[in-house]
Amino acid sequence: MNIAHFVIGRCNPYAPPSGVEKFVFHLAQAQARAGHTVSVISITTHAGEPLPVKPEDFDIREYPFTRSRFILSRQFKRDIEEGRIKLDIGHLHSVFKPELWAAGRLLRRLGVPYVITPHGGLSPWVINRSKFKKTIFNYLFQIPLYNAAAKIHILVEKEVSDLRRLGIRSPTFMIGHGFDLTELPERLNRDWFISKGPMVQNSFKLIFLGRLDPFHKGLDLLIKGFSIAISRLKDIPMSLVLIGAPFKNNQKVISSLVKECKVDQRVFFTGPIYGADKYHALASADIYVQTSRWEGMPLTLIEALACSTPCIVTTATNAAELILRCGAGFVTGPTPEDIATKIIQAVEQREGLHEMGRNGRRLVEQEFDWARTAEVICNNYLEIIGNPPNKLIERCL
Repeated sequence: MNIAHFVIGRCNPYAPPSGVEKFVFHLAQAQARAGHTVSVISITTHAGEPLPVKPEDFDIREYPFTRSRFILSRQFKRDIEEGRIKLDIGHLHSVFKPELWAAGRLLRRLGVPYVITPHGGLSPWVINRSKFKKTIFNYLFQIPLYNAAAKIHILVEKEVSDLRRLGIRSPTFMIGHGFDLTELPERLNRDWFISKGPMVQNSFKLIFLGRLDPFHKGLDLLIKGFSIAISRLKDIPMSLVLIGAPFKNNQKVISSLVKECKVDQRVFFTGPIYGADKYHALASADIYVQTSRWEGMPLTLIEALACSTPCIVTTATNAAELILRCGAGFVTGPTPEDIATKIIQAVEQREGLHEMGRNGRRLVEQEFDWARTAEVICNNYLEIIGNPPNKLIERCL
């Protein structure tokens, strides 16, 4: 089967901050290793530059943005139309991207069915940011694009209600992220923070890893909740480590909030951490915290679970049901008071955190396997391709 993935941004498993590019890379690799011919078509400002990673199993083609984002570059269209990129099915990733609407229109014209993965991007929280613009885009472009899809791939069941709320009627299928356990170091260093100073190493450590976006990632809620927890557990040394790069120069906003909450001696910024050190840092945490206001299925959360680190997550992460079902941590509401309550529970239940960590690792081993994810998605492709082409085209018009 000839598969083409369409993504905005570079297809790079190490690229911060977006998990979409990482998802596409690993899915394409798993599909190629299963015997399919896979291409990733990337629209990026870095088109023409050397690829950050050159995979052996599949092809990456990069194209530039055009002045009007609703028009694809000539080379892009030519490569598709003239068959230089062979495809039986297309797979579009993400939301609110004019280029994906244009790609979907091109595929429909050529009679090629496509699947879309919104990656949790159609939640009410996302829509309500720049609501006016997004409502217009949805009505004119995105809803027609999605309703013309052969199927929509969702990561968690909750996304179905997000789709139906917008009037998107296309059939869905669900399979979550994968994770390659061979990415982990052979031996995790759970004392990785020893070199970071006594305030960190001798305390109950909470860690967040990702882009430091105070609103989306709920870091304002986390810092306030952390401050409340400290005020109630005066005799328990605690530290909060924020790992990642500031998003849109929000470092001043976060630093000001840390000082305002009087936790500047307890909150530490490390900057981005990659490779083995990232996993050592996650393994060093007493608990990983993901207090996002909305989220698809955060890859960093899966990485923390793979490191046997229990988690505190908000209901908005779309991972809450999994965490509760397998007993891998705590689920909190998206308020500082709720977050503080769960932090206090985690501290008071320190004896049980190791068991929660083991449960999380078992969850990743059983349910987050890239080969399994690729197989489910490819089976859905085959079901789509099995439909008569004229029937698919007729349904898209």
